[in-house]
Amino acid sequence: EDSPIPVVGIQSDYNLTLPYLTRLWPFFDLLLCDRPGLPILGRLPFARVESICQYSFRPAVHRNHPLERDIDLSFIGNLNPVVQRERMPWVRRVEALGSSCRVFVGQVQRGEAYGRCLSRSKIAFNRSIRGEINLRAFEATACGALLLMERENLEVRDYFEPDRECVLYGPEDFERKVLYLLEHDNERTRIAKAGQARVQQYTMASQLSGLPDLIRSLDLAARPTADPAFLALARGTAQAACNRKPSTLLLTLQEAHTRLPEDPAAANNLASVLWNHFPSLVPGDRWVELYTESCEQSPRYLPARQNLLHLFRQAEMPEQVAWMSGELERLLEGPLELTDFDGLVTPLGFSHSTVTLARAWTESLRAGNVEPLRSWYARAIAFDGPLLESPGTRPAESGGLACRLQPVEREDARAMAVAEHELEGIAPHEVGPVDGDVLGHGSGIQDGTSGVLIDTGRAGAGEA
Repeated sequence: EDSPIPVVGIQSDYNLTLPYLTRLWPFFDLLLCDRPGLPILGRLPFARVESICQYSFRPAVHRNHPLERDIDLSFIGNLNPVVQRERMPWVRRVEALGSSCRVFVGQVQRGEAYGRCLSRSKIAFNRSIRGEINLRAFEATACGALLLMERENLEVRDYFEPDRECVLYGPEDFERKVLYLLEHDNERTRIAKAGQARVQQYTMASQLSGLPDLIRSLDLAARPTADPAFLALARGTAQAACNRKPSTLLLTLQEAHTRLPEDPAAANNLASVLWNHFPSLVPGDRWVELYTESCEQSPRYLPARQNLLHLFRQAEMPEQVAWMSGELERLLEGPLELTDFDGLVTPLGFSHSTVTLARAWTESLRAGNVEPLRSWYARAIAFDGPLLESPGTRPAESGGLACRLQPVEREDARAMAVAEHELEGIAPHEVGPVDGDVLGHGSGIQDGTSGVLIDTGRAGAGEA
């Protein structure tokens, strides 16, 4: 906060972390994000928000490796159905093309193995998560694969010319375009080579070339200021989204709670961190005390009430569940502001419920109203199932609340299963180990690769 030089923040995965970031505005003179983030982060009180492309490629790794392009269509990337809920139906469509061509879907170790796999791909399927130009767009073209990108992307046309340096697809023509490109080798090769030539302009130095002038234009006299107690709360809340050492996180939020006795988020966020990271440190009754304190500080504050509902469900206390559900429903019917939603909601991390909450925050900020957040809370009240489970607790057989909420180790597998089920009945994606021999080049895909080669419609498919 006392830096004599400008402080610049770069934000990428706000679609996952936005509920943790709403109070970070005092820390930066300038916040950089992708273009789709401007109407979202620009609604928060940051001093200045500008767009920048923070992605490029590594010439030593992302290059045209001298390998046969024996993969017709590939997707190499995140297959988590919770985080990639919108992308996963498209991945299924990629897989389904395995009846007509050789398809690879999976993950590859970053570095040389990844570059070699892209160098074996004729077409690289890509779909961004926010409508941004993403890292894969630069890496794939640098390796000589044809970039296949969603038509509605907001930034791709700034970097590659459609049908000359990349190809864009939509719901109505995806499969047709893939098969056309595979049938027309010369055209596909021409576009891929043009994309590879164009991407050479987009080194990291080039992408950031305008940053010095942007920084020089900042007025440090306009730097936002905030009370130290607010800064402690903002810092602790943001740290709850990352792998910050839990003890440091706890001390930060304890300081904020002590210094902000009238801010409902201070008590709520401290209770949420205690519950999620330190379930054995204090009895469950202490969490209830903190959440109740938060509710008393603001008659319309929703996160603490949602967390209490969550606690009561975990402890199998039906009377309290009914009472808190009614309280939340009553509040949701009345006037609300963004500040009424501003706080941590358990479970922390990136479960289905927290990812969809981040999406609701994104939509509310973009629209300039609270209706998406109101809808999220309404669904959370109505849903009595695995998405409301805490990753750190479970109900015990008997006893008070402190005894009923005991720490356990568990994965968010049930939430993952629900997320898969919501993908319109699409069958779960099975990922298994793939070695080099499957694709015909032992050196093409290195150890650490996982995925599936789908090739049921061509000679040699049985080898897959």
